[in-house]
Amino acid sequence: MAESIAQSRRDHQRGDAIDFIEMHLELQRQRLDSLDRRAIVESDKIELQRLTEEYEQFVELVDLNAETDFALRMAQLRLETLARQIQEKEQALEKVNRQIQSSEQ
Repeated sequence: MAESIAQSRRDHQRGDAIDFIEMHLELQRQRLDSLDRRAIVESDKIELQRLTEEYEQFVELVDLNAETDFALRMAQLRLETLARQIQEKEQALEKVNRQIQSSEQ
């Protein structure tokens, strides 16, 4: 009987250790996800800067009648779309970071 109680305790301790390891792995996965999302957002911000410069060039070209209003509008839409996507990705990143913080507690 004492042996079965001892075995039961060891099994319980092993189960606790496995649970702890699984929680730790999940936290690490969340941290990697956060870093991945941050890298994507930063890359998108670089592309946003490029699109901003492209848009400014289109404005100058339209003023010189060297480009159409349609081309300017398309450049503006690309710029606005990417800005909106960045905002959505940053909100998702904030959510992931909040989940990480709550997991760490």
